[in-house]
Amino acid sequence: IRDIGVTGVQTCALPICDGMIRDRTRRDACKESTYQNGSVSDQRLLEILNAVDLSNLAAQSGGLDAIVDWSNVLSLGEQQRLAFGRVLVNQPRMVIADEATSAMDVAAEERMYGLMKNLTYISVGHRPTLLKYHTVRLHLQKNRDSHCKYTFGDIRSTTKAVDNEEVNLFFR
Repeated sequence: IRDIGVTGVQTCALPICDGMIRDRTRRDACKESTYQNGSVSDQRLLEILNAVDLSNLAAQSGGLDAIVDWSNVLSLGEQQRLAFGRVLVNQPRMVIADEATSAMDVAAEERMYGLMKNLTYISVGHRPTLLKYHTVRLHLQKNRDSHCKYTFGDIRSTTKAVDNEEVNLFFR
């Protein structure tokens, strides 16, 4: 992975910390975004919160501009869903999701990946449920000499299950 260079790709950081809902979904999230072009309304933010199963978040926390320490208020699964909301707001060219649904149940994971159906994404994970949202698998595994062995494969033809001791990247 160290040898793979990415140039010309818009980056989007997804930390969840204190601040306003508006900030956690829009401000400085991405270097280029629809928000910075001024095209995301409060109504659209509320629609996105609804789409990521956080429809009551703004009302319960005092509105889109209420300042809250989200890491102490939201569960890890809710923080992950809010991160998916940020992806929907900013519409980056590529999403890299590292264990992005690890704290969600399978149904929530399915809803979140369904929201990204028109985006390009790479997922890093151990859950076998991730396979159905991707088309290519990069399987990384250390061999006996501690060297990294890797294989690419079409997920539809992959018969080997996902192993928690291995690193898998899934592409769509």
